[in-house]
Amino acid sequence: MKQVIPFKKDIIFKTKISDITSISLEHTLTIDDDMISGDFILSGDYKMTEASINKEDFYYKLPFDIALDSRYETKNLKIEIDDFYYEIINSDVLRVNIEVSLDGLEEKDFSFDEDSEEDNSILDIDINEEKNNLEELEKHIDILQEELVRNHEHINKLNEQITNMEEEMESMPIPVETNQSIPVNIQFEEKVNSNMNEEAINIDTKEIKSLFSNLSDEETFSTYHVYILRSDDTIESVMAKYNVTREVLMQYNDVDNLKLGDKIIIPALVND
Repeated sequence: MKQVIPFKKDIIFKTKISDITSISLEHTLTIDDDMISGDFILSGDYKMTEASINKEDFYYKLPFDIALDSRYETKNLKIEIDDFYYEIINSDVLRVNIEVSLDGLEEKDFSFDEDSEEDNSILDIDINEEKNNLEELEKHIDILQEELVRNHEHINKLNEQITNMEEEMESMPIPVETNQSIPVNIQFEEKVNSNMNEEAINIDTKEIKSLFSNLSDEETFSTYHVYILRSDDTIESVMAKYNVTREVLMQYNDVDNLKLGDKIIIPALVND
């Protein structure tokens, strides 16, 4: 007697699968008492995209265990792969379907008398319960595998969304390039009333002090422009805009090391 046992497995690859270029299937199934156990060995190579020249190798071991009914004789049993086919699911899942044939399966010859009929009925009930339990377990495994595939698809979608967001953020120009930089005119009085409260003078001027900390008390300028260097600016364009010479700018700025976003101090003479 020959019996065929189906086996299905979804294998999740770490990369995309465009095409399976070669595949082979072997097995190490053996019989031990009433148990058939071992592995299906799946190997081959594939392309990640249609345009790929290189091929990637894969190798998987798929465990297989099944218990035989004790009423079957296994001494002449032969285990063979009867059929094998596969399909690519969602571009990164390889679904394999294997049919294992058990050839030479024979029922044991039991001789029962009338006194053992009750025992036989109990045995049949136990066998049926085991079959039902096995079927329920197989259904539960199939459900778990389907959930695993769905979760994997969801993770892939989230990763694509994150990648798109990162690309959008990288393509956004930096604020210095997009915001219109307006020169800021900061007026400083040469003399400050000595009775003015020092704390009031220092409020919110830390950044301004750091810009003008290198100025001498003997400077002849009372007006200073602070200009933020933009992407289309040059030292020459700033000099022309504010009608100053390069030598004057060099007195207040490190002209040779200016870069995008730097603040330039531009002195202006007092109008007499």
